[in-house]
Amino acid sequence: MQGSKEKIALFDFCETLVSFQTADAFVRFVGEATGSARVSRMLRIHHFLDRKGIIGRLYKLFPESSPGKRLVARGLKGFREDALDELAGRYYAQRLRPALIPEVVGRLRSLQRDGWRIVLVSGAYDNYLRFFAREYGIAQDDILATHLRFRKGVCTGTFDGKDCMYGNKIDYLERRFSREACESMAFSDSASDLPLLRWADRGVLVRRRSRPAPWNAQYGFTELIWED
Repeated sequence: MQGSKEKIALFDFCETLVSFQTADAFVRFVGEATGSARVSRMLRIHHFLDRKGIIGRLYKLFPESSPGKRLVARGLKGFREDALDELAGRYYAQRLRPALIPEVVGRLRSLQRDGWRIVLVSGAYDNYLRFFAREYGIAQDDILATHLRFRKGVCTGTFDGKDCMYGNKIDYLERRFSREACESMAFSDSASDLPLLRWADRGVLVRRRSRPAPWNAQYGFTELIWED
């Protein structure tokens, strides 16, 4: 029976719950907070390759491998895990909380009141998503996100597993949930999340009022529009 199914609401994070892309911005925040020469170097290399169009070409060829994001993440090599956790808390308080999108956070809260289980499905890094989840009563196990790899408490500058983007989000989801056993809604801002929006029973496209999404005409997702 439909009524006996668990109700889960799947939320992307970047440009869905918060108004910007957060992963590279976290690395930049770490660099600014610590004066790290390594972070600065990786960001300069990324900027140079991006300006030359190399990053864009790599994304077209290998989108799920996230070449630009992996390059920037190498700036975190050598940072201790406890230091990055402390910086992640500061990043959430100083940069993310002020940039949360009220219309979408309000919808999340409404769904919680109606008994929906909230699951974050995001390419953001899990270390700062934990602070959002704690504030909004989301179980830590319900954070499906990109993980940085640590060895003996020190960051390797690489990912632990797949980047939680594109079709990889479905791999993460299906390790945790049976599609047939739950009633699901998914919220995302991007056509890159079509796998996520189509996996759910109901997809909701989140977008700025100033940014129409003509690609949605062929899918007909409900739109949650927020003010710039």
